[in-house]
Amino acid sequence: MWIHRWGQVKGDGLLAGLLAAGMLAVTFICSLVVDRSIFGLAIWSFTGFASLFPVLVGERFWRRATAAGVIASILTVAALWVGVLTAGWSVPNYSVLGIGLKPVVATVIGGSVSLFLVSLMTRPVADDVLDRVFCEEKAS
Repeated sequence: MWIHRWGQVKGDGLLAGLLAAGMLAVTFICSLVVDRSIFGLAIWSFTGFASLFPVLVGERFWRRATAAGVIASILTVAALWVGVLTAGWSVPNYSVLGIGLKPVVATVIGGSVSLFLVSLMTRPVADDVLDRVFCEEKAS
């Protein structure tokens, strides 16, 4: 994610921002339709936003992360979040597959795995670009 000099968000940051806005919109619409406490809404919102953590860590610290991996992770998180949201919205203590696994764990794992696999399957970013991004100088 990077910000253009005029304040416009460019690249993967735009996709992440649209996903975050979409998650908020879905949660807001569900709050109007379903009788649910504010704490239940907060849990589902936290699940969506926390699931984007692998993207943050991957793009910041893993030199092998690619744009395709980040986009795949965001789309995987969105699909999993909508899936667990629709499956467990009306169930008070919902767990994925009924084994005690909280939805946030399933979505974080799904996002991490898709980021890792897609980044490894796509062409890596050029070394000169990585050196500029990570501010590393080569020893002469």
